[in-house]
Amino acid sequence: MTTATTPLGISETATPRTLAAPPKDSWPGAALTILSLALAASSMFDGPAWKTPSTLFALAALAVVGAAQRAWSRVHLALAAGLLAGACTFGWIWPLPGAAALAAYALIVLAVPPLRRSATWLRRGVFDRASVRFLPAAIILPAVGLVGWFLLFRPELASYQVYPEGFPLFVIVLGVIVFAMANAAVEEALWRGIAMQSTDAAFGAGWVSLVVQAIAFGAWHAHGFPGGPVGMGLAAIFAGMMGYLRMRSRGMLVPWMAHVCADAVILTIILVHTAPR
Repeated sequence: MTTATTPLGISETATPRTLAAPPKDSWPGAALTILSLALAASSMFDGPAWKTPSTLFALAALAVVGAAQRAWSRVHLALAAGLLAGACTFGWIWPLPGAAALAAYALIVLAVPPLRRSATWLRRGVFDRASVRFLPAAIILPAVGLVGWFLLFRPELASYQVYPEGFPLFVIVLGVIVFAMANAAVEEALWRGIAMQSTDAAFGAGWVSLVVQAIAFGAWHAHGFPGGPVGMGLAAIFAGMMGYLRMRSRGMLVPWMAHVCADAVILTIILVHTAPR
């Protein structure tokens, strides 16, 4: 068992239930990580320019280069980003593209021993005192931000699923909970799991990695909820909070819990404002 301290002052113990820092990548490798993140963020952009074989070819090339250099954290990111970009071309309702990409990613990782051994991001983590203290803020502040953004900008909700008429309230509530749990699991696995493992390798497990993944997550929400420039900024702040929880708790469980609450707020806003009057 080994112990290391990150630039955030977080003691990381390499045990099966907590995150271990990935091997440090080179600066050229860090630049390739940034490119992979940009291509991953573009998978949710509108327009055919971001949904062409050239994007998939670029990500495949980045994965091959990473494998040749044995930079496995970078391979994880390029592989997942390529699968995500491909899945998003089918026009499925989110989170189906993300879930399909993760399922294919898992099968490939299980089949390739170096990828299987280097998938260190999938850890439960621990509840330490700082995580428990920060968790309420990571739940309340995003909820306030989402409600405020909606009331200020009044986005069009026609593209979202309308209120499911004919279902009893308890079924709707159960559906909100299940959807929020599934969506949070997909997004946390993609961004605080695979993507942040790669940024940790590129920049070290500290503030730079935290900010880089947050910016990419914000860009990914250009057409999300929240969306637009302000929504992207809110999503980036939210990603920074989730990333901090991931680093503080050394695992995925705590940020997933906070993310579930944020998604539940989004779904509640949509349902309330699409309900029949």
